[in-house]
Amino acid sequence: GGGAGGLLHLSDYKLSAGTYTIVIGDGGAGGGTAFGQGQNGEDTTAFGFTAKGGGASGGWGGSGNVVCKTGGSGGGDGAYGSTQCSSNQPNPSQTGVTGYGNKGGSGTTSGGYRAGGGGGAGAAGQNGASAASNYGGAGGAGKDFSVAFGTDVGESGWVAGGGG
Repeated sequence: GGGAGGLLHLSDYKLSAGTYTIVIGDGGAGGGTAFGQGQNGEDTTAFGFTAKGGGASGGWGGSGNVVCKTGGSGGGDGAYGSTQCSSNQPNPSQTGVTGYGNKGGSGTTSGGYRAGGGGGAGAAGQNGASAASNYGGAGGAGKDFSVAFGTDVGESGWVAGGGG
């Protein structure tokens, strides 16, 4: 599965009155076929900060895999792969700003060839399951911000989960 975009949390960040430009990046695209390679999501920028787009998942490549890509949270590796794509979401050094992103899970390299899950803001993606299972790895959990923003944001307050 694809990795979640990087997540930046700005706590107690003060803004002056005025107009600000916020650019929301597009989500990543899946490969579309068993042999296809997904595309990373685009970055989101606001207030001088950048949240990295999510990493693309790998795909099945016949005699080899089409590998995942690094992103805000890493994409899950393709079936027949053994890579864990990492997060490239920086953690800004400014007080009150925290960056979140985790690696994607690896695919299995024997029997069944299950793909890994994409990383989320709160946890890494799970590795592909064993040959006895018909499932790829689950996506990594997002972060629960329901205490700060209520349950109308994201999925009942949870944001930036990885794809399975």
